[in-house]
Amino acid sequence: MSLESLTGMGYGGAHLNTRLPKVLAELQGLTVSGPLAGAAANAAIAVTDGIDIQDTILKVLEFTAGVPSDITSTVSIVDLRAQATFTIAGGIANGDKVVVNGKTYTFSTAVLNNSTPSTPYTAYMGATPTVNSAALALAAAIMSGDSKLTCTVALGVVTVIFRTEGTSGNAVTLSAALSNGHVTASGANLAGGSATNAIKSTANTTGNTVVVFWYNKSSLLTQW
Repeated sequence: MSLESLTGMGYGGAHLNTRLPKVLAELQGLTVSGPLAGAAANAAIAVTDGIDIQDTILKVLEFTAGVPSDITSTVSIVDLRAQATFTIAGGIANGDKVVVNGKTYTFSTAVLNNSTPSTPYTAYMGATPTVNSAALALAAAIMSGDSKLTCTVALGVVTVIFRTEGTSGNAVTLSAALSNGHVTASGANLAGGSATNAIKSTANTTGNTVVVFWYNKSSLLTQW
């Protein structure tokens, strides 16, 4: 998430009353976490101060034999929400199905109009579906059918995400067994949901220590 900016106050300070308090609150949320024990590349490094995907990393320093190096560009905040993917293949057809969290979603080539009302749990992908139109239709159907889930779509891949952080989302099941081989699920459940706030680096920091400078924006978002 990007930092708040004074430039957002607008011409003549038109948004002064809403933007400036956010900038000041963000500055109050500046946090330094560490020293933290390094880990293997892409492995979670716990941050007990409670860093969250909504927050913003300012700088990350890795100390090797006491000598610091800037590894900010390699570091990201771990998303604590459970998630999984459906990958759409060519040939997706009317009547193919997937199941998410006990709900069955059916792909349809029907075109929605005044004479074809929307049916719950139906992914309307168009009369001549592509992997992308099918993926977008499935994502829309899932988000409409289950308020606990949200989705993102990229290149025919639907990422299903449990909205609440923590381990509870790992219990959500999914299956593409009824898709006639046109959809592949990444697993039988959503995965990766965690209760441990953490960062990860694409670099191997094992044996070294890490210090993280970051802005706590979670509390800021609850105020506005």
